[in-house]
Amino acid sequence: MNKLTLSLTALTVVIAAGAYAGAGAYAAEKETYGTETKIERDSDGNYTRKTTEESEDENGTKVENERKVKVDVDSDGDRETTVETKTSTDPKGLLNKKSSKTKDRTSMKNGKIERSHKRVVNGKTVEEENHTQQ
Repeated sequence: MNKLTLSLTALTVVIAAGAYAGAGAYAAEKETYGTETKIERDSDGNYTRKTTEESEDENGTKVENERKVKVDVDSDGDRETTVETKTSTDPKGLLNKKSSKTKDRTSMKNGKIERSHKRVVNGKTVEEENHTQQ
């Protein structure tokens, strides 16, 4: 009976080790997500908001997003709004990180509205527009 007990004990250790290794594999297959927002205002009406989001899926792909909104107001009521967005996607182990940046600006001054838009993907400008309207 000693041999049987020893065999069962060894089998139990092997099963437990396999279960532990399997649990590690399942633990690695989880998603994470985090976000942070910071808002600043002053008495002149200026405003800044920055939101940062980070996530990682079960395959290890990391995605980072950052959005910054800035509003500047002067004493004449003229206003300039700038929105900058940065996004990057990095699949784990594939060495093919992708990034994009977008900047939109709207300026309202003396009844004149100016708008600009620029988008850069992986370091190359793919869109750029400027408009003025009175």
